[in-house]
Amino acid sequence: MIDFALPVQLDDTELAVQEAARRFAGEVLRPVGAALDKLPAGEMIQEQSPLFDVHRQYRDLGFAGMRLAGDLTPAQKARLVCLIGYELGRGDVGLALSLGAANFPAMVAANSGRRELMEQFTSDQIGCWGITEPDHGSDELDVRAVASQTGQNRGRANCIARPDGNSIVINGQKSSWVSNGTIAETAALFCAYDDGSDEAAHGVFLVDLKEKGRQPGQANRQARPARPEPGGNIFRRGAHSGGQYGRAAGTLRELCQYHPGAGQFLHGYHFLGSGAGGVR
Repeated sequence: MIDFALPVQLDDTELAVQEAARRFAGEVLRPVGAALDKLPAGEMIQEQSPLFDVHRQYRDLGFAGMRLAGDLTPAQKARLVCLIGYELGRGDVGLALSLGAANFPAMVAANSGRRELMEQFTSDQIGCWGITEPDHGSDELDVRAVASQTGQNRGRANCIARPDGNSIVINGQKSSWVSNGTIAETAALFCAYDDGSDEAAHGVFLVDLKEKGRQPGQANRQARPARPEPGGNIFRRGAHSGGQYGRAAGTLRELCQYHPGAGQFLHGYHFLGSGAGGVR
């Protein structure tokens, strides 16, 4: 079944995974994506929408937990995840993005090495990666402005976390382009951290969006080439991370060590415990 542009040899396990992923893409993602494309954006994310059945089937196939499989080497997981993504994109790019983003909080939890996070944020939930903001894009990862234009003032963050006793209060919003933003149960939230000092700092938070404080925005399809993907804003007003409402996850150095060449963007991130404060 191999038909890549590059010559790649697959073993028996990879061939079986490719076959299952291609069948899922053709028999489920393609027709469901076409059906979702005809629905108003608001109806696409209602409880009875076939979008949620797609996520359930994806989990049942074992694809959602593939990155976290303990019986596979990092190289084996990387090959399988790329293989699955390739095949799902052939079925429907939007749904493939939604399925891929759903596991991001679980991956962050796993990379933190903290058992309580791994137990709370699992691949059985629909997650999202909250990084882009109305006034900020990939510069959210460039804390020290090493990749920004010299002298450029990037302005105030749109989403800010602040310590409040043993909790961290999050206020603000993320952009309209957060994949799964309108349906996510959990979030890997990358945002500014204001501890009252003059130093620019950022934190990585795992947030349970099922708890109080989350105000989802409207489903957004404007200018989105992957229309069946349920993107939208996430608003947080006085929501707490820490205690019963979530946990701060750690530093980018710890959580994103799998990202090649990311080292130059890691300066300035703080390690945050389940409450406020922490060390570099």
